[in-house]
Amino acid sequence: YGSEATSQFDSVLKELSGLVNESDLHLSHLALKVCVSILTASPDSSPKVAEKILEPSLYLLGSPLLQGSALEILLSLFGSLVATSKNPKGIAFSELFSQVQSQATTPGGLQSSAGLKSSSGVGSISKNVLSANAQVMGTLVKKAKSKDRDSKIKKFGIAAAR
Repeated sequence: YGSEATSQFDSVLKELSGLVNESDLHLSHLALKVCVSILTASPDSSPKVAEKILEPSLYLLGSPLLQGSALEILLSLFGSLVATSKNPKGIAFSELFSQVQSQATTPGGLQSSAGLKSSSGVGSISKNVLSANAQVMGTLVKKAKSKDRDSKIKKFGIAAAR
């Protein structure tokens, strides 16, 4: 089954990418669960998963509606992507961490494109979005290699001390 199954991943991932959105969190949960299963069965598929699923996953991460099983499987997906980053073709921890971090720190990023505005008209980030981003960053750091993990912890320690 090996090579035949992995050749089908691209078309499956293309279909799954359209299912990852905030309009149906249960369907998003199931789609992301399939992605985690693909990564578990074939860690070499990490670049394909990142290519097709990362953008909608990051968009979903910016949703104030994200919670429960959809958030849990999103944490699992990001953890699996970091765990498979040992593969030279996989997405690097620092790249993924930076993308998640920018979602939490860019004023009006995906939230403003989704039409979420505060009363002052400036893009705002809800408490749920910040919490989900913090959980994802924690998961990424936890799953990272010790060298990457230590450098991020030191960086945040220095920033918090200022």
